[in-house]
Amino acid sequence: MVGPGWLSRLVAHLEVDPTLGLLCPVTNAIGNDAKIAVDYDSFDAMEAFTHARLFEHPGKRRPIETVALFCAAARRETLEREGFLDERYAVGMFEDDDLSRTLAARGLAHAIALDSFVHHVGQASFARLTDAEYLSVWRANRKRFEDKWGVRWTPPGAPRGA
Repeated sequence: MVGPGWLSRLVAHLEVDPTLGLLCPVTNAIGNDAKIAVDYDSFDAMEAFTHARLFEHPGKRRPIETVALFCAAARRETLEREGFLDERYAVGMFEDDDLSRTLAARGLAHAIALDSFVHHVGQASFARLTDAEYLSVWRANRKRFEDKWGVRWTPPGAPRGA
């Protein structure tokens, strides 16, 4: 669910910083640094929360290593030049890690727009998969990522080894 200003804020960040490759809003449910605490219990309260964030954090953002693609913004010309999503990642999962790494390798930064908020219903896209099916896709895509990049994947916030 989106509230007021979410998209215009993302676009504004991209317009003022040509070094941004990917940008995401803050959200209530995600497995990385874009997650923030929320205190609303209805759609109207979420809209008020979103509006307040826009004015509390105008134009502010912070870096993030990997942008989760539940909601993200990028310039079309960047994606056309550097590449879109790698279709080897079945169903989803790890395509965001892959795209973030691809764009970072080209010298582009990633950020969280602190003045943009989107309510995320986590895992809604994968609800039709059984736990076993989900785990199977996750493992296969993790292997694809690790093989492609020659690294061991670590979750967001985990210490990175050499």
